[in-house]
This record gives sequence, C-alpha cells and structure tokens, in this order.
Amino acid sequence: MKEILNCEFGEGVTGRVISPDDGGQYFFGYYDLQPYSEDGKKHLANRVEFNDRLPTEKDIAQLGYIEDGKFICVSETTAWNFQQGALLQWYDEDSVIHNHRDGDGFCSVIKNIRTQTTKRLSMPLANLSLDKRYGLAINFGRIFAYRPGYGYDGLIDEGANVNAPENDGVFLVDTLTGKSDLILSYKRIQEEFVPDEYKNSKILINHITFNPSSQRFLMLVRTFQIAPDGQLTTMLLTSDKEGKDVRKLTEFQINSHYFWKNDEEFMIWSRLDDGFGLYYINDRTGEIKKSGDPLLDERDFHCSYTPDRKLIVGDTYPRNYYDSFLRHDFATGTTDVFLKIRRNSSQLDIRCDNHARCNQSGTKMSFDAWCCADRQICEIEGFNPYIK
Repeated sequence: MKEILNCEFGEGVTGRVISPDDGGQYFFGYYDLQPYSEDGKKHLANRVEFNDRLPTEKDIAQLGYIEDGKFICVSETTAWNFQQGALLQWYDEDSVIHNHRDGDGFCSVIKNIRTQTTKRLSMPLANLSLDKRYGLAINFGRIFAYRPGYGYDGLIDEGANVNAPENDGVFLVDTLTGKSDLILSYKRIQEEFVPDEYKNSKILINHITFNPSSQRFLMLVRTFQIAPDGQLTTMLLTSDKEGKDVRKLTEFQINSHYFWKNDEEFMIWSRLDDGFGLYYINDRTGEIKKSGDPLLDERDFHCSYTPDRKLIVGDTYPRNYYDSFLRHDFATGTTDVFLKIRRNSSQLDIRCDNHARCNQSGTKMSFDAWCCADRQICEIEGFNPYIK
C-alpha cells in the first residue's frame, strides 16, 4: 500500500492509499454515501482517465470496487461528475446501483456484481433510502446548468426557461417496480414557500436526502440568482415521502453541508441569525441551535456522525493550502484536528474534495485526495477513540 503524501496525522491515526497504482484516476464521491460493503472488505470506486477538465457526455467512468489493492470493474457509465461520481452505492450484498445515460436521457440501474444482470429504473437517483426501497430523483440537467460539478452533461432541460416548472421537481422512485411519481413540483414550491423577493428567480433542488427511516427527506432549494457576496442562497425544506407534509425550516440564507442524526434532528453548516457556524435543527419542532464550538463554527466542512453517533467527523475546505479533518467528541465536548492534508487542486467544478466517510462499523474512514498528479482513494484508522 502506498503512503498518503503531504499530510500530518494526529496521535494514533494511521493511513494509506488503497486505490491501485495503475495510471487511473480514482475517487468515490460524496461524504454522506457509504462506499464500504457490509463486511468492510470492498470499497466502491469510480475510475476515469483524466482529472483536469469537466466530463462530457462521451466520457466513460468505470464503476466497481477495490479489494486487496485491486480494482474490479462491474459497470460503466457516462452519467457522472467529479463531486459525486455516478452516485454509485451498494444496493445489497451482491449488487450496486448507479446513474446511467439512457439515449437522450438518464436513468439508474441495479447491477449484480456476480451474475452481471441489470435492472433499469426509470430515473437517475439523487438519494437512496437506507432500506433501499425508495429513491429520490431530481433533474441533473437543471443542476448542470447551475453547477456543472454536480450535474451531467448532454441533457436538454425542457424547463430551462421556466423559473418553476409544474412538471419537474422531486420524484419518488420505487426500486422494486421501477415506477416514479412527481411528488413535489417546483411550481408548488414557488407558490407556497418562495418569498416575494425571489418569486421571479429560477429555482432548483441541488441536494436531497432521506432521514434514517426514509419517512421524510431534506432538500436544499436554491436560486440561480447568486447573492451579492457570491454565496449560494438556499432555503431548507423537508417533506414526507408523499410530498404532502412539507415544512419550511429557513428562508433563502446560506445553507451548506448537512447530515441527519436521527429521524428528527440534523446538523448543517449555515449562516443563519447567529452568523456562520454549525447548527442543529429539529425538523419536527423547527428549533434551531448553533453549536457554539469555535472549530466547528469556523469553516464550512463535510460533516457527518460516526455510526454510533458519539462523534462528529469531517473535512474542511483549505486554509493555507491544507484541509483539516475535525473530530468533535460529544462525551467530552472537545473538538480537535486529527489529520491535515495538502490540497493540490482548487478549481471549482473539478476540484478534489476529501469527502471523508466512515465504514459501517466506524472503524475506518476513507476519503478522496489529489496525491501528486493523481486522484486516489485513501483510508485511515485510529480516529475513533471509542473503538479499539
């Protein structure tokens, strides 16, 4: 295994590069997805041939898993980006699910890694429920027009010139039947929740995530209208999976990375009434509380809870060319930096964010890094004091 270059480990923390040294560019994607198989032996990965430009509709990503230092390819797609890959995830012990290009549109497919059989779903998924029964689909063409690093090239958005289309929004996809239904339209969001000063703005949903029980989901509703300070103006909405009980938690403010703690509470890095920082928000009561921890509140970061919910862990954006990995211990109330790694690329839509994510037991954490000239997948241990 190769060493991770240009990094500083905290006490007791060790790490290595787990992707093969075969000339490929390896990455997994977002921080709130699970790359590890249940037994922890396989790690999902996207493999591409370049890292210095946006992917086009003709660029192929090989999809598969890393095991014992080798990459096993199980599928391919041209529906991918550098921030989230093809949203490749485990569907069950023997299958993966990922987004795919289908003619002039997009879909998602479930691929059995042993038999190579494929099942097609009607739409590309932005999020998959923990029980794998339902997916949430949004318009990746609309996202590409807004932030190319999160959408897919080559799809004409039929509602591109409409601020809030009636036939677009959030779709619920049944992974058993493959059927999809529009449960919350952009038109309804605009009419019921968008304040007057944004009524003439084009809106989109950039990120969307089920809570642990998959009964409700959180979405970041953004406008194509950028704030004077260059920030993304974002409204927080939650909904049940039928699209009936929709709740507005914030106005169009600065809302960024988030993670569900349980079915009612999530954390999110925001700029709300108490300024920039990490906030805890209760979906049921609407209560909003700032962490008050200087390290957690200082910089936006890809925040997540360890599986036992005893720690907050995550990687920040760079300062003095280094990303910091934070660890907040709820038992002691302390926060520290357990890893620092040098960032070699900051180009917005092709940058390599670390996107730290725990395995299913919380014993290991993987992240993406730009090691010298290559994107690689790294792994660390020893960050969780509650697991020996």
